[in-house]
Amino acid sequence: MGYWHGSGTLGHTITREIVCREYAETDKCDNIWEEDFETDDWGNVDQEVTCIKCGQNFYFKEESC
Repeated sequence: MGYWHGSGTLGHTITREIVCREYAETDKCDNIWEEDFETDDWGNVDQEVTCIKCGQNFYFKEESC
């Protein structure tokens, strides 16, 4: 029995350190935190996150090699 990519059965949870985009781009927010993400079947992440300190919304993206 095999798995089909795209079915959602091969995804897993990863934890990444997130730097607020406002900090990275303008030094207006100094929030850095860890967040869990669910990958797709290929190990990629493309998810919206919200900084709990300044309220900035942005996308966290990570592609598997």
